[in-house]
This record gives sequence, structure tokens and C-alpha cells, in this order.
Amino acid sequence: MAQQPREYLRWDLLDRDKDPIPWDPSEARSLRDFYERLADAAETAGREVRRLDRGSLGEGSTVEALQELVEELPKYLDKAHDAYEAGYRALETWAEALETARTNSAAVARVASTAYHGLEDTDEWSKGDDPLRRSHIGDLDAVLTEMDRIADDTKRALEDAKQGSPRKLWGWLDKIVTWIEENPLIYAVVMIVAGLAAIFIPGLGIALAIAALSLATANLYREGKLGFNLETVATLGIEALALVPGGALLRGASALGRVARPAGGLMVRGIRSSAAGVRLATGAQRVGSRVGGMRSGYQALRSSRTSVNVAHSVARDTTSGMAASLVTQMAADPENWQSYLSPGSLANEALGAFATNALGSGVGAYRENHGLGPLGGGPDGPSTGDDLTIPTGDGDVTVSRSDGTTTISASDGLTVQGSTGDGEPVQITQSGTVDLDFGDGGPTVSRPEPDGTGTAPDTRVVDPAGGTSTDIGESGYRVSTDGGSTQGYDRGTDTATISSGDVRVDAGPGFVHVVDEAQRVDIALRADGSADGRGAGSTAVLPSGGGAEIRTGNPTLSPSAVMDADGHVRIDGDGGIRGSDAWPGQVRTEDGTGVAVLQRGGEDRIQVWDADGTRRSYDMNGDPVPAGAHPPLRTNAHGEPYLLTGGTRVEVGRGPDASPALRMDTPQGWTVTTSRDGAVDLAAPSNGGGDRLQATRRPDGTTALGTDTHRVGTGPDGLSARGPGDVRAGSDRDGSHVSDGTVRTDVRRGESSGLGSAETTRTDAPDRPLAAQGDGEGRVTTSDGTTVRTRADEVTAAVPTEGGPRTIRSGDRTIDAGPDGIGLRGPSPDSPGTVPLRMGETAGDAGRVPPGWRVTADSDGGMTAATHPDHRTEVPAPRPEPLRAAGREIAWQLTKNVLNLSFGFAVDSSREAARELLGELGIEAEWLTAFMTDTDDPKYWVQVGAQLVTAVPKAGVEGRLAHDGELPGAFGAGLVMESAHQAARNNLRDGVMGELEEQEKEEQRAAETLERRREDVRARLEALDMMFDQGMVDEFIRDHPNPTAPERERVAAVVAAAVDERDRLLGELAELEKTG
Repeated sequence: MAQQPREYLRWDLLDRDKDPIPWDPSEARSLRDFYERLADAAETAGREVRRLDRGSLGEGSTVEALQELVEELPKYLDKAHDAYEAGYRALETWAEALETARTNSAAVARVASTAYHGLEDTDEWSKGDDPLRRSHIGDLDAVLTEMDRIADDTKRALEDAKQGSPRKLWGWLDKIVTWIEENPLIYAVVMIVAGLAAIFIPGLGIALAIAALSLATANLYREGKLGFNLETVATLGIEALALVPGGALLRGASALGRVARPAGGLMVRGIRSSAAGVRLATGAQRVGSRVGGMRSGYQALRSSRTSVNVAHSVARDTTSGMAASLVTQMAADPENWQSYLSPGSLANEALGAFATNALGSGVGAYRENHGLGPLGGGPDGPSTGDDLTIPTGDGDVTVSRSDGTTTISASDGLTVQGSTGDGEPVQITQSGTVDLDFGDGGPTVSRPEPDGTGTAPDTRVVDPAGGTSTDIGESGYRVSTDGGSTQGYDRGTDTATISSGDVRVDAGPGFVHVVDEAQRVDIALRADGSADGRGAGSTAVLPSGGGAEIRTGNPTLSPSAVMDADGHVRIDGDGGIRGSDAWPGQVRTEDGTGVAVLQRGGEDRIQVWDADGTRRSYDMNGDPVPAGAHPPLRTNAHGEPYLLTGGTRVEVGRGPDASPALRMDTPQGWTVTTSRDGAVDLAAPSNGGGDRLQATRRPDGTTALGTDTHRVGTGPDGLSARGPGDVRAGSDRDGSHVSDGTVRTDVRRGESSGLGSAETTRTDAPDRPLAAQGDGEGRVTTSDGTTVRTRADEVTAAVPTEGGPRTIRSGDRTIDAGPDGIGLRGPSPDSPGTVPLRMGETAGDAGRVPPGWRVTADSDGGMTAATHPDHRTEVPAPRPEPLRAAGREIAWQLTKNVLNLSFGFAVDSSREAARELLGELGIEAEWLTAFMTDTDDPKYWVQVGAQLVTAVPKAGVEGRLAHDGELPGAFGAGLVMESAHQAARNNLRDGVMGELEEQEKEEQRAAETLERRREDVRARLEALDMMFDQGMVDEFIRDHPNPTAPERERVAAVVAAAVDERDRLLGELAELEKTG
């Protein structure tokens, strides 16, 4: 396990020459997580295998091997689950015990150190005769004994977790290989064996299982029985293999992929290496005995630039779409076929075809950069999984291209990955030993060989231009700056550290700690307010309940002083001399004189009690009250009053918050400053150099402890610490931080110890971290923009290329990284050293491989691999994987259809809007309607289906199914598919736009009808209002001065009916307004 010894603690006082518990608990937690994933995977696999139907494995006598595997496997998986579960629970207990042991042992060491420095004579301790020393050693032994007991329990549990023998599994393997030969399309079932081996043999890995099957796979490859290659298996992954016969078993084994995921890079390299061995064993690549080197090239099918391909693709699809639309319309209306060929109609059709084809076609060409050729069909070169492998003096080197990325892989784990896109950084990944040099004042990245402990060594990133050097690994990181300070993060304890000269400050969960070896200062403060420390020749202890006790090692008559939680200070007297006391705002000297700052009648007063009982009162300037009652007090250079009594000096002044305060300096060198608001500061005698240890109690109950230049304290924001210069630190419930004024490290706590994160930044550039760590990954950013990431055994450097090509050295190899591509070069042919041997492909073919070699991959997809330039052998690229390529192309074609439809609808809508706008301006633009829909077909969802269905065979043609020699009628097939597809697309556009137009008209008619009804209701309301206008009422009364009873009844009925009608109309109008 990685070690983090706590060298700042005095282990020598406990008969230990070094830290007895130096180990990092985070590693135990990482191992615990690994075993937990194994247990989960075994449980899931067992559950799924029990659900497996034996009939899904196929038929035949050779299938009995897998049937037996299905029957026997669950019990082995159950045993594996139980063992691994016990293992991870034991490791969890061990991690907690280790963390507890580190915490308790540190507490014992600190208490022992405080006791030691409090002794007047330390000789007895040094001789081993001091009983207090033996007691502390016993406390430490008890901590170690408990830790050892739990360690033994953990060891036994881990031994039990090793159960499970793979021998019977390998016995089934021979029969399964036979079955594979009879069923070549399910060759990928070998991954089952690899996954199961990973369960029973942790660390075996998939690469070892593939190697065990290399002979069988080579035979199958020679006989042409394999429909997939190993790269395909790695690309598709275990999940996709559930599609083949017997794949139901893989659904249970898919959980194993989660176990193997942390070693994913090793798996892929192992698979590629095994695949390269298979290809070399097939004889497909004939290499002559005189070959002193090899040069192989793969050029992209399209050598023209992307812009040319985009223009070609848009023109091709627009022309096809226009032709398909014309043919479709003329077939539907043959009598008027000539009208469709008029210049205006052709222009309309061209614009419509462009609108519904340009976007998807252009995006597709830009993405693929090698779509359908001008005459239909697809390229005869590889589309996915392409690679070239050459033997070199440094082992096999492979260059490959897949999914818009290019990768160069060396056999020692070095990979260089570029992108065919613009602006993406080049990724350089290395496992094991790392040695990257960016040259020209650029950074260097290095890591030594593993030390055999199972933990990857730290990676060092040196940035000369930025003035930093960073060591980063699984246990944390350290950043050394040109200012002379070093800051870091301890992942195991979530602690931030800073070292500057002889000063070291730690800030972690619930504590801060300041150490200065040169000044013999060691002060620690915890979240509960307790503290202990030494400095300036004195020691101090602050209990959690408040108060302080300080003991001085200087020869004085008063060796100690105590402050309680209420602020009462007692300085011990000795030799018959009475001690001194202090309370908030009051002191009493050794001769019995008392001084206090009081408030009388709203005024601050100084009250003095002489030893004989006489009382004197003064104002804050030292003048007697009442005036003339006694002589005034003397004043210092600042005008502050003071008095001398029995060798003790008492000054009157103001505290930090301007509250009246007293400062008492005793003859023995003790100083107490106490203010009326409750603030008290107790300082021990000076060490002769002017420095002194002091404890502080503030009115709010917070405390502080330290010297003039080193100090820790509590406050509303948590704990704080400071050292000489600008060294600062702090800790609160969220995390901790340290800083030297120019660089700052912040730590955020996780759910438990070891699961936090940290970030180190310059204070003038807080958005650009120098280093960071979290989620199992470390990160360092250099001044040139390079980002170095560490995770487990892998180191990845992301190299920006915006500034031009970069050259990086990796040992004796050279990496080229730039916007135009990537490359890897080995030593030149004239390099000194023994020329390595290369095994021949056939008898007599063995020869020597010159050490000079180069592989490149450019941004357009071109790849080259070459050794000595005097000899050249062309290596044919591997055949493509047509089914997978076609499947990917179909999905992309459907996406292109969505883009085209969206853009086409937008164009149609904009034309209608343009026509209406021009009409409002008085410009006749009916000719724009020629671009609108031709038919009114509301069943456009049927046309959607037709379009998507025709996209599938069209995508098949574009998806490299029509290779030369495989589909002679590629051109004809492409034309038919394209015409049908474009016709369906045009019909779809017409149908959708027709329905949209009809819907818009319906909405407009409904709106007009609604407005007419509103106007009618308003008119009727206006008529009723006129009927009952006051003038008309007066006129009616004049005409009928003496109405009869029947007349009055008729009038009342009319009025009531009119009121009811008016209320009804008002309600109807309100509803109509709401509807609008």
C-alpha cells in the first residue's frame, strides 16, 4: 500500500523511529470497491444464467459443452459472490480500522509530545524510566494491537475470496472451440469464456483468455470461417453479442463488463495484439525473406477536400430529387408533360429539390467525407475497423481509424489518438513507465516503473514556463511553485497541505495544524475547539469546553498560567509570592492591587483598589474623579494611562472592538490583555527572541492559539491557520483550503474519507486549475494548454493543436501532433544498438527489422506505416464489415431525412410569408405559388412511412453493400433507390404543406365567423341600449300620461324581456371574447 507517513509527529517519544501506521486508507477503499463490483457481477450473472433457456443454445452434440456450462455455472457464481462479498465487507472494516488507528495514534503522539515538553527535566523520559512515557507507549500499543486484529480478519476473508477453480472451465473450452468451428458466425462467444475467467481469476483479464484461444482462432481465420474479426468484437462489446445463437448467456455475463471496465485499455490492447498475431499467422500478407523493412499505405477513398465532397453530394441529391419529382408528376399527368419542362417549372423544381435535399446531404457529406460515388454504389475501401500493423524494433505498432478518430498504438501501451474534426486536442495515453518531453521549454511528463506494490507510482509533470512541478497519483498530489512553496492534497484524509521553507500547514476535515521545525512550533486545532501546541519555549493545551493552560519552559518564578471558560486567568505564584489574576475588564496584581474599567453614570471609569483597601477613580485619560482627589495616572507615548505596582505594569486602552481594556505585564514576563466585553488574551514569557506563545478567548466564545507569526483559531467560518508571510489555511464543514497568497488549494469533502476532490489554482487565474483530483482521476494543466490526466495505471496528455504542430518525445520515439494529423516515429536506421530479430511468417523468412520506422494518420483519414525506405511492401487493407456499416448508414440516413424535411418546410413557409408580405406592399407575387404544394393529401403519415422505408435500401447502397464484384448493378440499384426515395420525399412535402395550408384556411374561416358573430351581438346590444335610452323613456311617458293597467303590464313585460335578452347577449359576448 502507498505510504503517507506523518513525519511531523514525535514518534521517537514513543520508542518508534518512524510512523507505525503510514498507510493510506484510500487504497483499501479502492480495493473494497473492486471486490464489491466482483460480487455484484457474480450475483447478476448467476441470476441471469438461471433464467437461461437451454434450448436457446442451439442443437447438436457439441452444444452439450455449453449446456453443461449453463447447468454448472450458477453454483460457482454463488460461491464467487459469497466470497467476494465477504472480501469487500472485510476490506470496508479494514479501511475504517486503519483510519481510526491513524486518528487515535496521532492523538496519542500529540498528548505525549505535550507531556514531554511540559516536563522540567526530560532525562527520565529519555532513559525510559518515566511512568507517563510508559503509559503513552501502552496507549499506542493498544491502538496497534486492535489494528492488527482487524488486519488478520481481513486477510482470512480475502483468502476465502480466492476460491473457485477455473480448471473445469478450461475443460469445457475445447468442446466449445469445436462448436465455434461449426458455427463460425458466433465466433464471438469466446468472450463468454474470457468474462467467466475474469470472475474466477481476478486480474486474469480478457487478453489472457484471447491468447489461450489464439491457435483455434488462427485455424478458423485461415479456413475463412470467421465473419467477424477481433477488433469488431472489441468495438461491439459483450452486450451486442447477445444477438447471436447462445447470446442469451451473454445477457447474464454482460455484468462482467462492468468488472473489466477499469482495465479497459489493457483489454483493447490485448485484443488488438492477439488479432495482429492471427493476421500474421494466416499468410494473407506475404513477406519475402529479403524484406528489411515494410512500407504500407492506406489512402482515403476521396482525396479531395471536404468542401468539394459537400458540393458534390448536394448537387447529386438535388439533381436526383428534381428528376424524381418531374418523372412522378409527368407519370401522373402525361397529357401535360410539356408544361413540366418549361423554364419556369424547371426553376421551381430545382429550388424545391434543393430546399428538401441540401441540408441533410451537405451534413452527411461533411460527416462521412466519402459517401456515394458519382455513379452510385459505395467505396471499395474499408469503412470501419481499418488498421495497419508493422513489426518494428520496438515491437508491433498499429495505426487505425474508426468513427472519426485515428489511433496509433504501440505494444508497450503507448497510444496516440487524433480526430478527423477540427480543433480537437491530440490524446497521448501511456500505461506503465511514462517519459514524455514536449521540448522547447515545454512540459515534461514522467513516471517510473511500478514498484511491485500494486499501486501505480506518482506521475510528475514539470512546467518550466509556468514555474510549477506537480507530482500526482492515486494518493493525491503536490504542486511546487517557483515561489518556493509546495501545496498538495492528501486523498486518503481529504487534507490540503502547504509547505513553505520550514513551515508546513495542514487543513483537513475538522482540524488545522501548523508546524515550523526551525522555530520549534507545532500547533494543532480541532473542530470541537480543543487545541494543543508548543512554540516560543512554551506549551499550551486548550480543552474543548473553553479556556487554556500554558506552561513555559523559561526559568521564571511563575511556570504556568490557566484561563477558564469564563475568561478568568490565574498566573501561578511561587516562592511565597502571590499570583496574579485577571477577569474580563479587571486585573489583580501579585501585591493585591486591583484595577478595573467600569461604567458609572454612562461614563467609562478606571477604578483602582490599593493593597491597603484605598479606592481611587479616574477617567479614561487618567485624570482623577473628582478632580484633585488624588494625583493623575502616568501616560505612555500614546497618551494611554498606566500604573506600576509591585513590579507589575497595568496599562489602560481599548480592545479590538474599541471596548475598554487592560493590559497587565507581570515581573515574570506574563502578559494578560482583558477587555470589558469578555475578550481575554494570555501570553507566556518571551523566548528571548521576542516571540511568545499566547492563547486568546473572544467575546463570542471562539478561541485562538499561537505565536506572533504562527497561529490557529476558531471562528464563525470554521477553523483558520496562518504562518509566516502569506501562508494561510482554513477548514469548515464543506472542506478545507491552503494558500500562499499567489496559489491556493481547495478541498471539497466527499461522502466519506477518500471520496473528496481538490483543486489548486493561481489566485489571479482561478478558472484555470494547475492541478485537480476527484472521481478517481487526477488532472494537471500546463501553461501551454496541455492537460495531463491520471487514472489508475494510465496517463493521458491532451495536447492542443490550435497553435500548430507539436513534437513530443517518448523515450527514443517521437510523437507528431498537429491539426493535419498525428504520427509516431522510432529511431533512425543509423541509430546505434543491436538490430532486433523478427520471427518470419514462413520457414526461412526470419530476418532483421531495421530500427527506423514511422506511422502516420492525417486528418482526412489517410494512414501510412513504413520501416526502412529502401524496401516497400503494400499491405491490402482489411475488408470492411458491411452489415455494421450498413446499419450505421441507415440510422444516419433517417437523421438526414429529418433535417431535409425541417429545412424544406421552412423554405415553403418562408415563400408563403414572402408572397403575403409583397402583396401587402402592393407587389403582385402570385408566381411564388408555383413553389407551393401541388396536391392536397391529408394522409401524409402514410407518405412519412414511405419515405423512411425507401431510405433504408438507399442507405444500404450508400452503406458499402455495393462493392465492386459483389453487386455489378450498383449504379442501376442506386438510381432506382434514389428515385423512389426522392419521389416519396416530394409527395410527403406536398402532402404535409397541403394539409398545413388547408388547416390555416380553416382557422382563418373560423376566426372570420367568430368575428362576425361578435359584431352581430354588439349590434343587438347597441339596439337594446337605444331602446331604453332616457330620452326615449321620457318620450314614452309624455305620449302615455295615464296608461291603463293592461298597458302598464305590457310595458313591464317588454322591459323584463329586454333586460333578460341584454344579460344573455352580454354573457354570449364575454364567451366569444374569451374564445378569441
